[in-house]
Amino acid sequence: MLNRVDPPWIRWIGAPLIALGALIVAWGARSLGPNLTPGTEPLPNATLVINGAYAYARHPIYAGAVLLLTGYTLAWSNWTLTLLAGFSALQFFKAKAGREEEWLEARFPRYAAYRLHVRRMVL
Repeated sequence: MLNRVDPPWIRWIGAPLIALGALIVAWGARSLGPNLTPGTEPLPNATLVINGAYAYARHPIYAGAVLLLTGYTLAWSNWTLTLLAGFSALQFFKAKAGREEEWLEARFPRYAAYRLHVRRMVL
């Protein structure tokens, strides 16, 4: 098969990427607590979260999702899909993060200073 990753042990690299991605997503969601929303606009009663996972990355849930998806496609042994899925997910979440940051900066005056000290994503 053209895209098959051989030897098979290389596919097992996908498993820790899946696990790490899932842990980062869970840590980010837990750090957000009641501020978690699927959209880009903060909830009306939201507070600015800069601790927990958000002390290390401004968008840890997005970073975790990119790792999880990349690991999943690698585990299925398809290099082309791995690269395409990882790159596509990264571009999607970068765009979503950009819009979200506009809302956060408009809502929370402290966000501008936070942006200077914490990377957008670890990736």
